[in-house]
Amino acid sequence: MPITAFYADARRAHARFDLTAAYAGQVSAASRGFALLDAHTVLVQDELTGGENDVHARWAMLTSATVELDGATAILRLNGRALRVRALAPVGARWQVESAEPPTAVETPNPGKILLTLHLGLPAKSTARIVVIFEPAEAEAWPVESVPLAAWSSEAALPLERAK
Repeated sequence: MPITAFYADARRAHARFDLTAAYAGQVSAASRGFALLDAHTVLVQDELTGGENDVHARWAMLTSATVELDGATAILRLNGRALRVRALAPVGARWQVESAEPPTAVETPNPGKILLTLHLGLPAKSTARIVVIFEPAEAEAWPVESVPLAAWSSEAALPLERAK
């Protein structure tokens, strides 16, 4: 998983990765970016380019938290703390909770865990962007517009600021 860009300063950091090899035969290109927007807010952005065939894409995270769903927003609660997870893209995204039990007995079990997931269809040769933001549930939500991963450089911070 090659790192294709990295930037960090005293306030912000971001990294971009090429995940294409991990999804060979499923998509023609896959990239992921992680951005630390402030001391408590993380943005994860995936960009996919479809291959020769339509595919079903699933974004998932494993958690032991309890989850409350409200469309594109999920609240995760664990040990008296709460985390808001928002799906900013694709438009119309809705969180789902799924079993984290592996489909085969040879895989490691996940007792006490669930999957928080987004699903989308990716038509052949099309592109899609999945943008997820993690922030304290009690904080004001970041009004973020995503920036294409190609603009995530090693030279400067992302042009994202919290609205005043």
